[in-house]
Amino acid sequence: MCDKLIIEKNKIIKAYKDVDIIDETNIKYISRCAFELCRELKYVNIPNVIRLGPVAFRSCFILTNINIPKVKEICEATFQHCVSLAHINLPKVVKIGRDTFYNSGLISINIPKCKEIDKEAFGCCENLSMINSNLSEEQLIFALGSEEHYKNYLIRNREYKINKLYEEK
Repeated sequence: MCDKLIIEKNKIIKAYKDVDIIDETNIKYISRCAFELCRELKYVNIPNVIRLGPVAFRSCFILTNINIPKVKEICEATFQHCVSLAHINLPKVVKIGRDTFYNSGLISINIPKCKEIDKEAFGCCENLSMINSNLSEEQLIFALGSEEHYKNYLIRNREYKINKLYEEK
């Protein structure tokens, strides 16, 4: 167990600001603001977490890798301003809250089971090029913040797919 965490039962309540790596397999929940402004946090492995509380990782500027394969719900603003977080795989998530990835460095996201996504979950994600999901066009427009942002996403998505084809050759 990391000595830089405050844990109650199976829930991380708070982390000390200088924590840089989290590797906890017995945790099921992350509390509100638990890692907010942890500016040294780079890597998180919490494979049994099923819910991330609001603002849990907001402004973790150098967070690049997070393993949360069982998470089902991500509350509002959880990864807001995580500018180094480029790719995330969320195979079991069904609900994503408002502003969850707002102004993050997200390039690609895998959310195949997501059914509910709130306003601007991907707002100001200027690099977002690939959303693997079953969300409707209307839901994506809502999540990106506007039709204009959706059109820009479609252009980036087309370029992303073309670049992937060239990489494969």
